[in-house]
Amino acid sequence: MNCRAMEASVLDPNKTPRVAQIIQERFIAVELHTDLPHKIPEEQKNLDLLLRLNGGVPSAIPVYAIVQPDGETLLARRDGRQSTEEFLRFLNLEPAD
Repeated sequence: MNCRAMEASVLDPNKTPRVAQIIQERFIAVELHTDLPHKIPEEQKNLDLLLRLNGGVPSAIPVYAIVQPDGETLLARRDGRQSTEEFLRFLNLEPAD
């Protein structure tokens, strides 16, 4: 449950207000659920977008992407569970360790 772990730690504004502030000031946060693409048509569209942003390769979830407003240009992508420090570097478009 990496998604829930990230929501309960790094993405919790009460635990990491700096992350919440950066997201609020610089990004439009969007959640795309892909749990049930075979049952919910919108989730199939989300899965298709995830695969497109990932170059057609499935990845570990959760996946975080910073995309230009055109919805096509990928600036940065990370997957899996991140520490607060790793996620802040991602938000600042710094290279991963």
